[in-house]
Amino acid sequence: MDDRIKTHLLLPWAMAVVGATSVCACAHRNAATIDSIVIEPASSECLDTSNANQIPLSITHHSGGRVGFSTFDAAGPPYKLHAWTFAIEPAVPSSTDQWRVTLAHYYPPKNEVHIGPGDRVELLAITSQWPSPGYPGTVYVRVTDTARRTHLSRAMAVCAPSGPASDPGG
Repeated sequence: MDDRIKTHLLLPWAMAVVGATSVCACAHRNAATIDSIVIEPASSECLDTSNANQIPLSITHHSGGRVGFSTFDAAGPPYKLHAWTFAIEPAVPSSTDQWRVTLAHYYPPKNEVHIGPGDRVELLAITSQWPSPGYPGTVYVRVTDTARRTHLSRAMAVCAPSGPASDPGG
């Protein structure tokens, strides 16, 4: 076979290998981006679930590029994270877990908040399923960004229920 024909036949295969390598490199870069989002309780070491419509979170972005999150409206901070993009999950699921559930119908998100490298944003998360205050296990917070990448928090405790304020005068 003529060397020109061999080269011509090998060129498409070489291009396919280069393309596959590029796709793998992009997938690896996206995986690193997911790990660079830090999700934490906004003001304490535990996750405050005493009000499912107001679970305070902060998200810090530690990588290059911008990342967006769907919100209910443009007002903020704190911004109200859309319910479709947020979930609380038990770190170790148990058949005895008792979670509160609210069935609701939400409109698709119409607003987004975007943060760049080094930025931190305060959010109020709304969820349809959450553990009661004082839940004895640990939980993860899962947030999905506007590019449909999922970001997972570290395992964290749920805050104990806050009792009525004591009256020192009587």
